[in-house]
Amino acid sequence: MWGGKHTDTKGRELFSFLEYKDIVLLNDGTGTRCNPSTLELAPIDLSFCNSSLASKITWSVDLTSSYGSDHHVVNINFSHKQILTDDSESVYNYKKADWEAFSSKCNEHLSPDMISDNIEETCSRLTNKILQIAGECIPVKLKNNKPKKPQVPWWTPECTKSVKERNICKNRAQHTGFGTDFTIYREKERACRKTIKAAQAMYWESYCNSLNNDSKLSDVWKKVKSMLGKTFKKLNLPTLLYNNTKYECTQDKADILATNYAQVSSDDNYSDNFKSQKQDIEQKEYSKLLHYYKDNSDSYNEPYTMQELKDAISDTSDTSPGKDKITYSMFKQFTDKSLSVLLLFINRVWFLQKLPSEWKHSIISPVLKPGKKPTDPQSYRPIALTSNFVKIMEKMVNNRLRWYLEKNNFYTPNQSGFRKNRNTMEQIIRIDNDIHKAFLKKHFTVGVFIDFQKAFDMLWKKGLLIKMASLGIRGNMLGWVKDFLSDRTIQVKVNNTYSEIFIIQNGTPQGSCISPTLFNIMVNDISNNLKYCAMSQFADDSAIWLSGKSNKYLQKRIQEDIDTISTWCDKWGFLISQTKTVAMIFKWIPSHVGLSGNEMADTAAKKALSIETCITSIPLYKEDIKCLCKNLLKKMWQQYWENNTKSKQLHTIQNDVNFCITIPKSTRERERTLFKLRSSYIFTNKFKYTMGKCNSELCDTCLVVDDMQHYLFNCRK
Repeated sequence: MWGGKHTDTKGRELFSFLEYKDIVLLNDGTGTRCNPSTLELAPIDLSFCNSSLASKITWSVDLTSSYGSDHHVVNINFSHKQILTDDSESVYNYKKADWEAFSSKCNEHLSPDMISDNIEETCSRLTNKILQIAGECIPVKLKNNKPKKPQVPWWTPECTKSVKERNICKNRAQHTGFGTDFTIYREKERACRKTIKAAQAMYWESYCNSLNNDSKLSDVWKKVKSMLGKTFKKLNLPTLLYNNTKYECTQDKADILATNYAQVSSDDNYSDNFKSQKQDIEQKEYSKLLHYYKDNSDSYNEPYTMQELKDAISDTSDTSPGKDKITYSMFKQFTDKSLSVLLLFINRVWFLQKLPSEWKHSIISPVLKPGKKPTDPQSYRPIALTSNFVKIMEKMVNNRLRWYLEKNNFYTPNQSGFRKNRNTMEQIIRIDNDIHKAFLKKHFTVGVFIDFQKAFDMLWKKGLLIKMASLGIRGNMLGWVKDFLSDRTIQVKVNNTYSEIFIIQNGTPQGSCISPTLFNIMVNDISNNLKYCAMSQFADDSAIWLSGKSNKYLQKRIQEDIDTISTWCDKWGFLISQTKTVAMIFKWIPSHVGLSGNEMADTAAKKALSIETCITSIPLYKEDIKCLCKNLLKKMWQQYWENNTKSKQLHTIQNDVNFCITIPKSTRERERTLFKLRSSYIFTNKFKYTMGKCNSELCDTCLVVDDMQHYLFNCRK
């Protein structure tokens, strides 16, 4: 059977099993093992496959070499074209790019004749031409989305050579089993570890020497994570559940995520007070801006220069491109002639005050927030990818806008967010200084830390233009920002599947460098009408505080300023987050000066430090003995409670014997009821959902999670 000299019982059983399971034997009768004594070949190595694959597989034996074994190599070839899954994606291989050819071809094919007043056609021509040249000079590789070992920046060719030598010695030792080979392998292993550690130390030392006062702390942490080999894992979206509806296929997941992201910036999120004022303000104030768009008398409305373009490109690092696939690496290889064509197009967009629709379209990649439920679409943070072309122009516009605001001192001194040479430490020092001054006077300090709900997503676009005009911003700058924020669209990308296109009604684009500057303009006047409190701001995070003798007086004055801020929010469309906004009271707690026990202990401690040996008699009081005995008994009872295996299930309710709630005249029924409340053992929808007796954990009336807190305090029924 299959080339053997005889057939036994095991062979017959195997043959019947293959017929029963529809499995095909690939052997053609050629021997695969050479008997060392007789040098005869025996076909003892069998190869199997499914019947549907047998026609696409060829089987052969390499009889020319045994590679040190008595078994010959069996070659199994599967002739079938590779089918790319939805996760496959082609990317540019910049390591093998011919940048000289790319620069010369861009210099040859990009000309001023390509630029016209039709912004959409010009953008399409430039993008297609750049991509065509990139396809000729930069090879494309298939992006592998499978998890792989991350690359570390300290790896050197010496590390590769040392690891290769170690692996060779390891394989030889495993194959031969000789003691000398194992000794050589251990030596190579020690040498390999020494080489890797030396490479790590040398790289870290050189990186530390390159740090200076301008180095960003975030860049340092990124470098540390890259040296440790930490990388982001590929996101595999599970089945999403929203409004009791399951979304299983990739297209449905992308659509429901895009719907949620679009709803975040919807007009429905505005408060009723703001909606009543919004229309009146737009009719009175926004209509006055029409004649401001043509006023280009200020210097910031002049055409952009080549130096500004080069500075913006040099201030970039390689990130994921938008849908057009043009990367910063391509722009950095442009010659001055090619850059002049880009500059001509940027100035044409600047003076026409109209951006291409491709520049206002974002591709959203969802990233799961830490500690959130993977099945909830609202648990994913949107990461927006836009065209790198528009990002370069954003940097140029943002540099001019920030220069204008700083030069004319339009920024409030309270604002430290996203400003040059300003950081959070300034505001921390301010509030810390005021707290210490209050402590010296034995006063209170009451602080309220305010967080705006969906601040960037719900920014009122027309209200922002009104405030920009009030700061004297005119002409191209005002018109460019107006068109930049108008008609913005998003698509969610899950693997290689795109959702439908959704329009963003409000807010500034996520990930844009100019968005923080625009937000600072919007909240610049929030502290103008405050009467009593000091204020600090870092973008959308704000804090107010006040010091004084009377706590009631402070609360009254702070409440007045909070009402002022609330009125400002109703006027400009902001919502204060009730869950993230907190109040704190800072009060100096005096030490136990004057107590006899503390005074005696301090005197004994000072005396013990002054001489080598000291015997001091300190009287031991009755209360101290009682306290010592009580703590000792608690410690013994705690050890017994932790070692008791019969009540392990109760440890989740009360893991500390010191924690005890006593109720006067309590009955067993009351104790049992309290135990159920503490353990959440009540028949709410959340408990029923956990036990499999309910289809949803949401409250039937309020449509929120029906847990114990909601059941006792918040439920309307």
